[in-house]
Amino acid sequence: RENLVSSATSFLKDPKVQKAPLAKRVAFLESKGLTQEEIKEALSRADGNASQSNAVVATAAGSVGPQLPPNPYMQIVQPPPKYLGWKDYFIGTAIIGGVSYALYKALKKYLPDLLQIPSTKDLQDNNEQLTKQLNVASEALNSTKIETQAAIKLMDEQGEKIKTFMDTLTKSLNGLKEADEKRDEEIRTIKNDLENVKTLIPKMIEKSKETNDSVLQDLQNEIKSLKSLIVNR
Repeated sequence: RENLVSSATSFLKDPKVQKAPLAKRVAFLESKGLTQEEIKEALSRADGNASQSNAVVATAAGSVGPQLPPNPYMQIVQPPPKYLGWKDYFIGTAIIGGVSYALYKALKKYLPDLLQIPSTKDLQDNNEQLTKQLNVASEALNSTKIETQAAIKLMDEQGEKIKTFMDTLTKSLNGLKEADEKRDEEIRTIKNDLENVKTLIPKMIEKSKETNDSVLQDLQNEIKSLKSLIVNR
């Protein structure tokens, strides 16, 4: 368990921890689940004396109570932060100076162009260029306006033509409808007349037959009368 040994070594190298009795340090490491071999290794790394570490661990192990069960989560006291030396300050100053110089060069190169006040000629040139652009845009807008008005006028004319055509078509359809209704009425009249004629023909035939029978009877009677007169003479 190298991670536990390394953490224990860092813990033992802490100046505050080194002031505590060695037995308490060993007991603390045992309470965190380290074995005697791991404690010996940590003390050896912290003190650099393996034989002394072995003796101290044996003595501390005999003076403390029974070993606690292993605890996988060992709380290690972090060593206090190191104080910065003159080398660290020198390096930091050099880095800050380099960054400041690079920033100065960049500002010197690009900032004048950004903060440069334009001259009167530049302003006039910009004004003329802007005026030309505005004139071009105005002409384009006027051209678009004229084309739009022409398109609207053409659409209105087409709309009037379509309206006139629809009115004419409606009148033609109404005329055809009226003609169809008149024709249907004439057909119904002719049909009724034919029905009437069909009904009258049998009656006329019957009446003609009766008239013919009466005429024949009269003729027969006349013939009989003439025969009688002839016989009597």
